[in-house]
Formats: sequence, C-alpha cells, structure tokens
Amino acid sequence: MKYRRVFIKGGHYFFTVASNHRAPVFIDNIDAIRNGLRYAKEKHPFDIEASVILPDHLHMIWKLPEDDANFPLRWQLIKKHVTRSVGRNIWQRRFFEHVLRDDHDWQMHVDYIHYNPVKHGYCERVSQWPYSSYRKFYGDSEIEIKAIDMDLE
Repeated sequence: MKYRRVFIKGGHYFFTVASNHRAPVFIDNIDAIRNGLRYAKEKHPFDIEASVILPDHLHMIWKLPEDDANFPLRWQLIKKHVTRSVGRNIWQRRFFEHVLRDDHDWQMHVDYIHYNPVKHGYCERVSQWPYSSYRKFYGDSEIEIKAIDMDLE
C-alpha cells in the first residue's frame, strides 16, 4: 500500500500511533515515552498542543516550526529512543497523520483526543484520565466533551 503524506512547513498535525500488535504497553512505559518526546523535541523542536496516551495507542496534535515539515523524522527519533530505553520494540510500524485544516478541525481533534479515554472505557469523565492534556486546557474544571464521531483508530 502506498502512503501519501502531506508535508506542510509550520503545519498542525493530528497523529494516531499504536503499540506493536496493540499490546497494552504504553502506560507501563509512560516515562520512556515522555523522555522520547523530550529527546526528539531537543533535536528537532515542535510543540505538542494536545495529547492522550492510552494503553495501546496515543493521539497527539503537533505544531511544527515554520521552516520544517519533517514529522516522520521526529517519530523515528521518538520510537528509537523509547525502544532503546525499554529494550524492545513496543511500536506499530506505521502511524496515521492528518493535517488540520482550520480552527474548527483543530478543536474537533482536541475534543476527540480528550474524549478518547471515555470512548474506550478507561474512565467515565475526561477529567479522570491522568495521561491527557485535558488539564492543560481546562485545569480542574469539569468541561463536558461529547463523543465525536470520527473513526481515527
């Protein structure tokens, strides 16, 4: 299968990255994943605007620098760093990305990210999941986020 990736310098991208064979290993390796993200950001800066890490997959929105569109390199650095740290490959080979087209698209994907733990039954309210950027957006407030009908996994 041929993958067509869209490269936009300074773009906002939504990502879905899964674990190898969808094994529930991400939470057990959360520190290694966070360190891998920091490592990649040091080498090739980018902003993480929203995120959620679940046992077998994660979603993120990144904002790339104005002069750079190389998100595959960043994921490669993250995956290699984490693999070395944990001593085995926990990553699915590919990942899904979507270029966010406008503010509405961006907000829909932020809400999708924050609602994902509820969708998968890990918690009853979005504020309960500790591995999410929800608090970055809303603090300790209880904001109701409705299920968003997007099949992104």
